[in-house]
Amino acid sequence: MSSLAPVRLIYMASSIYIDRLDLQQAMNANTPIVITKNESSIPYFVYIVGESTSRNHMSLYGYDLETSPLLSKRKDIYIFDDVISPHANTTAVLKKLFCFYDYESSGSWYDYQSLFNILNAAGYYTCWLSNHERRPGWDPRTVYSSQCAYRDFPDKFKGSQYHSDTYDEKLLPLIDEFLSIKQDKKFLAVELLGAHVHSYKRYPKEFAKFTANDEKDSYKTLTDSQKQTRAEYDNAILYNDYVVNEIIKRFEDKNAIIIYAPDHAAEVYDSMNFTGDGDGMRSAFMIEIPFLVYLSDKFKESYPDLDLRIKSSIHRPYMTDDVIHTILDIMGIATPDYDPAKSIINENFDSSRKRIYAGCEYIKGKGLIAIQ
Repeated sequence: MSSLAPVRLIYMASSIYIDRLDLQQAMNANTPIVITKNESSIPYFVYIVGESTSRNHMSLYGYDLETSPLLSKRKDIYIFDDVISPHANTTAVLKKLFCFYDYESSGSWYDYQSLFNILNAAGYYTCWLSNHERRPGWDPRTVYSSQCAYRDFPDKFKGSQYHSDTYDEKLLPLIDEFLSIKQDKKFLAVELLGAHVHSYKRYPKEFAKFTANDEKDSYKTLTDSQKQTRAEYDNAILYNDYVVNEIIKRFEDKNAIIIYAPDHAAEVYDSMNFTGDGDGMRSAFMIEIPFLVYLSDKFKESYPDLDLRIKSSIHRPYMTDDVIHTILDIMGIATPDYDPAKSIINENFDSSRKRIYAGCEYIKGKGLIAIQ
């Protein structure tokens, strides 16, 4: 076990306590919904929340093992190459992902309008499908999912991250059911287990392609055990490639846009003697995530301007605490809190905004730089 593990345990315990208090406040919050513009007409908008998936372990981003063969073959995906998560912890990310709360905000996350309440008011049928366990207590997914018109957790209360029979493909039939719902405008949030801790449990045996022999040394000479752990993580990335591609295939004949972005990434003996995630440690590998946008042919035909704007934005620096602005910009919806300077596809995008994580500024190619 890494010597950093006790730090992580203390961090997790304190976070859980604080999160329980936060959730109680959030469930009682009554933030009024104000929409200043609603030009939305996109029939299918899908946001896939991955889990613990690093772009540094995806061949789509240049990794030396072929971990994303299916997505790499696609010519219909825009690959954003400088996007990070605001935290290396799922709960902390979710608080900022689907509302206007970011590191520059005052107050608490539940003081701000949520994406799902906005979309409900804008006439969208909202749905939340998650392969994480349904927690009756403290997790913000409880808040967001409760705001949707429909929600389902196939794992219920079982504790999916600790079991090996809850593969992400279990969500595919639920997505098929979602597609059968008769609504003009639908928004679907899909939450995967991805490459979550205990990554050897995240994929069926037919995806156990990589072994320790395939892995190279990283920041130091790795033991066979460490290489095997990396191999298991890479197998989880390979399976995730299959799942995400299967989701995309279900929308190829629809007028649809799909965004795929993990909550955060992970350290897998990339720069330190540790595997996992958590805000208690400073590792750029924990926040360097993939950010992919799929547009169907019908979408490109219907929204050529959006296609151009998205295509021209793939090299911009971004942090996903601002992703609600991008989603609303794409959808043609605005509220008083919407800021075009925080939408990565907007002509007024502010590329100078600092990306702050764990008391450091992140700069691509330089990593985390301590703020003096």
